[in-house]
Amino acid sequence: RQTLQVEPTSSLGLAAASAGLTSFTVPVVGAAAAYSFLHRVYHNVAPSLPTKRQASEEDLQGGCALFRHVPPLRGRIAFRVVGNYPTPVHQVAVGSGAKDSLRFFVKREDLASPLYGGNKLRTLQFQLAACEAHVEKHPGSRVYVIGSGGSNQCVATAVHGAAAFHLPASTINVVHISNDKPDLDNTLNLLSILSAGSDAVPVRPFSAPIGQRLGGLFSALYGGSKEGSARDLVLPPGGNNISGVLGQIGAALELAEQIEAGSSPDPERIYLPIGSCCTATGLVMGTAIARSLGLRAFGSPAFRIVGVPVGFTPMMGYLHSTAMRSVPMSLAYGIEKVGAFIADTCGSSQWDFRSACHDQHANHFTCFDDRQFTGIYGSHSEKSLPASQAYDANGVVEELAGTLTASPVTDGHAEAAPKPLWLCGHFAAKAYSKMMEDLTACSSADKPVPVYLFWQTKSAIQPLFQNADEMDAMERLASSSVALQKWAVRGRAYSSLRPGRFRLPSQDAQSNPDMDYRPIMTRLLWPAQSPARSKL
Repeated sequence: RQTLQVEPTSSLGLAAASAGLTSFTVPVVGAAAAYSFLHRVYHNVAPSLPTKRQASEEDLQGGCALFRHVPPLRGRIAFRVVGNYPTPVHQVAVGSGAKDSLRFFVKREDLASPLYGGNKLRTLQFQLAACEAHVEKHPGSRVYVIGSGGSNQCVATAVHGAAAFHLPASTINVVHISNDKPDLDNTLNLLSILSAGSDAVPVRPFSAPIGQRLGGLFSALYGGSKEGSARDLVLPPGGNNISGVLGQIGAALELAEQIEAGSSPDPERIYLPIGSCCTATGLVMGTAIARSLGLRAFGSPAFRIVGVPVGFTPMMGYLHSTAMRSVPMSLAYGIEKVGAFIADTCGSSQWDFRSACHDQHANHFTCFDDRQFTGIYGSHSEKSLPASQAYDANGVVEELAGTLTASPVTDGHAEAAPKPLWLCGHFAAKAYSKMMEDLTACSSADKPVPVYLFWQTKSAIQPLFQNADEMDAMERLASSSVALQKWAVRGRAYSSLRPGRFRLPSQDAQSNPDMDYRPIMTRLLWPAQSPARSKL
């Protein structure tokens, strides 16, 4: 009879086995934790039924192109009009003379509001409406909006949470989970929020202790709550979730209406910056839905949406691939989840656009992630800086005849001339530089001039509210953080159209007017104090 011999396990062998198990387990556990976090953030603020107040106050037919073209959604989702729509389509010429100029078209999302414009307003229409419905049911709930120090999403949420929604003061809490590269445009975004006052919008900057910044977020995401009790909410980075994408689908359908009306050409390409992927997902879906419904738009066989990431990462192209349907925050995941929501809410397969949207993603979308264009998150890249400076020197914005648009306003009166584009190095300039390089290549090759449209995401207005002294507020924050102080004061103004510099009061900024940043900003009343609040 044979006896099985079992060798005693050596400490070295045990250590090797443990190391092998650890090398396998740690990545698996880390991936599982990351998936759990992304899933919870993505689904934390889901679309909700409208409140009686929302249903009575909002013009669902005129206020949102999505409702006009997918009518079964009307009255079934909480919604607020945020901004003035439709935003115009302008033509831009860049060059030293008419003969040598490169021309393109631009969708002026930056002019969506006299308070603070940009693409994020569309994101908030369904998103903050769901938050408003939740807070009405659960008074005392907070809404955390997360982003970097220079986040446009944080500014838009803070401003329009007060302007368009019935949210009590201090409901919106801004949490900066990271900093960006120093850039004056980033500093201005934080100053805009600080000018609202800490009583209106509490801010947890990236310099605050990690527990102070993330404690509330993790409690909201993982803490759970008893039925009927207050529950805090978390808006995802860039607003990328089902609610946010619905707003961006409306933007694409609005452009389709402008194309049909003749107030915009039918573009061969749309260029836009990609951060969280919310706007990109909405434009891919919206253009596909427009074609599925037979709208006379986006009809070129060569039609393509070109997204340029706002920061380089080796994973960027992969995350925007068609193979990522199971990964929250990816474009393919958004198409699947938003498409399923639309079909389920409409209650009919007639409104299931998922196949068309996935096809649009696979065949008419490009994620261009060349490091020369994307650079580092938070500031200009090698390509974007000279391209934006060339625009500042020689760019001219022209209105199109017969433009179908709401009048862009800053003080209740129409602008005498269109505002110039704010090509910030953090976001907009990166996609702009790729578009200009492609236009230049066509011009050099003597090819027919293509019709390219740029999606302008950065607000044309940088608000400076009169609630609080933003310089003193920044001084208090920076007094306990050298990192924040350096970030704030080292940010350069790269644009000749917006010269300025921020200095802390202790550095005597007022002694040199050329260093002052305030002329770049627009002085405004905090919207909660404005008698015209309901009209903003």
